Amino acid sequence: MLEPPIQNKRWWSKMDLLLLFALGLFLYTPGLGNIPLFDRDEPRFASAAREMIQHHDFLVPHFNGALRPDKPPLLYWLMDASYSLIGSYNEFAARLPSAIAGTLTLLVVYLMVALRFGRFTALHASLILGTCTLFAIESRLATADATMIFFISICMACAWQAWDTADVPNVRTLYYPRFDYLPDRGPNDKNLVIDHLPKSTRRRMSWPLALIFWIALAAGALTKGVPLIFVLVPMVVLSIATGNLATRLRQWRKEFHISGARFVIAAVILAVALTIIATTASRPNAIEIFWWNTIIGLLLLLMTLTPRLPGTIYHSIFAANWSWWKQLRPAWGIPLLLAIIAAWVVPVALHSPALLQQMVGVHFLDRVAGPLLKTFHIDIPDNGGPAGNAAVNKYGKPPGFFLATVWGTFWPWSILLVPAAFHAIRRVRDKSPIAIDPRPYQFLIAWVVPVWILVELARGKLFHYSLPTFIAISILCADALTQGWNKLTDVFAAQWFAYARWGILLVWIALAAGVLVGGYRYFEPEFLSFAILFAGALLAVGVVSTIEWGRPIWPFATGLTWAVALLIASTMILPNMKAITLGKLTGAAMAQIREEYPDIHFAALGYEEGSLVFYAGDHVDMFSRPDLSHEQAINDMLDTIPFAPMRPPTEKYLLVLDNPTLSELKREHPHLVFYELRHYSGFNPGNGRPVAVTLITNTLLPKENVVPASMPATTIAPATTFPGMGR
Repeated sequence: MLEPPIQNKRWWSKMDLLLLFALGLFLYTPGLGNIPLFDRDEPRFASAAREMIQHHDFLVPHFNGALRPDKPPLLYWLMDASYSLIGSYNEFAARLPSAIAGTLTLLVVYLMVALRFGRFTALHASLILGTCTLFAIESRLATADATMIFFISICMACAWQAWDTADVPNVRTLYYPRFDYLPDRGPNDKNLVIDHLPKSTRRRMSWPLALIFWIALAAGALTKGVPLIFVLVPMVVLSIATGNLATRLRQWRKEFHISGARFVIAAVILAVALTIIATTASRPNAIEIFWWNTIIGLLLLLMTLTPRLPGTIYHSIFAANWSWWKQLRPAWGIPLLLAIIAAWVVPVALHSPALLQQMVGVHFLDRVAGPLLKTFHIDIPDNGGPAGNAAVNKYGKPPGFFLATVWGTFWPWSILLVPAAFHAIRRVRDKSPIAIDPRPYQFLIAWVVPVWILVELARGKLFHYSLPTFIAISILCADALTQGWNKLTDVFAAQWFAYARWGILLVWIALAAGVLVGGYRYFEPEFLSFAILFAGALLAVGVVSTIEWGRPIWPFATGLTWAVALLIASTMILPNMKAITLGKLTGAAMAQIREEYPDIHFAALGYEEGSLVFYAGDHVDMFSRPDLSHEQAINDMLDTIPFAPMRPPTEKYLLVLDNPTLSELKREHPHLVFYELRHYSGFNPGNGRPVAVTLITNTLLPKENVVPASMPATTIAPATTFPGMGR
């Protein structure tokens, strides 16, 4: 047999890394400073980081003067470093950490994949991940997700290295599916595919990698908290699944039978579950309670029908494959992890214990199992913040939400999901023409499945919650493609995949048509030229993808043309969508008025988004609360702000009111004296609705062109409106 040429080649290339670094910069940095921060999360993160600098408090994050328990402080620290580097509190500086984290994630993915699957698969995996819709969006936002994914990728790369040390029977007779290039298939090539594959070996892990693992895990926990779950749960599941779980499950299935007593107990459990579901049907979160009771009921039924289920679980855990964990040096790694986290947690617990109570209770326990806790009458106190229980209730979704949305969030690579899943299952079950090492596929499946189940069962669901699984999914898709081209798998040989190109082309055509219709109907006329350009780019992606379908060049052609379309969207479409500048225009106007009147206070009702706080540059009193009706919020505002003739206006206030609130104020309090300064209308990304707002004051500002709102208007203050927003 010929010496496998791959063993004489370096498994990574500087040119590959430079190309991926350039791709990240090309995708994630253009236009960052020209697009306003999107409500609601971006301005809150950016403002909280700015308040740390302004108040010289880098320990406890605040937003608009109140505690912000949503996230730990690491991202705020990175934003503060970016603010200091750029020298300004602007959009580019706020988003720069995410762009850098997204770019570095592509490099980490390349390195972890190239070592096991080869450079060719590694380039495809990084390209697929970097250009999938959700990852590309998150890498351009001033939020914690891109940074969290970067730390998760480092942790999983180190954990994968430790997993490679696991003992596998007949390991030296197995092959790594590693391809640095596509072998020549010409008539003069006598080599077989197997001649290009390296033999599988057990790897060793050095202590510096273990050190990196624990530091990255601590950094991830200080970024968003959940990396502790998204990293450790897959590792635990992998250990259990590769232990004696299969043997235990076979024994458990043999004991699965129904007796009279077990049937009665099962009927009682079913009746109790149905009673709980019926009595909670009128609650706002009835769907979530239904799913939680269904899950618990099924578990109890299984334990009733097979009493040895707890013992099976117990023995599966203690007889699991834990040996590879030793490579991570947990003896000193876990204390190091706890010490790094405690360096922030302990001072916060002493200085502001309410922050930790809200962070753990509301933003973790309640989001994960809120309806379950309420079923047992366990209430978690909430401070009523902008992302507390009331906000979580708005995005509670039943299980299956991410399975339904992944086809859009993983676009344009969604067509690869089903073939890649079949490919991974075949490799784990040793269904291959040659003996492929199953360990990489075991690791990747353990990375995806338990995390996916957890986010599906969680109470609150947003599109980006499934993002940690996209790295492993991208790797499986890239490996399936490479092995398909090398005739090692036939998952892409089915007729439906050949015809799928036309369905995908229709989707691209529909997207282009939607852009044209939206540009014509909902935005200003000068925007239509940019919409036509973007629609043309989408059509180009569809045409190129259809022409190159099934060829090795297809991922590169599709990915790069899609990257160009995304670049057009980020540099031409979004910066010229004046409708999304509502918060920036309003906040900037508030800051401008503050320059003329330094003693004026800011307030808002009806339109109370974080962008006002960021662009106004100071505290904004907000009167809406989940426990108050709109009428009560107006009364609260009138009790706080002095309006003539109710009270003499001893303090100047500048208020932002949406039009319904302003109309109600005029209708219910016709003799109230206030002055309308400026009008703005646009689109609120926070709730997805058009909105019009007005700046008013409770005192006359001589330098402003105003009209008393309680008097017939003889002149109209300058208004900034956008055609089509009311249609």
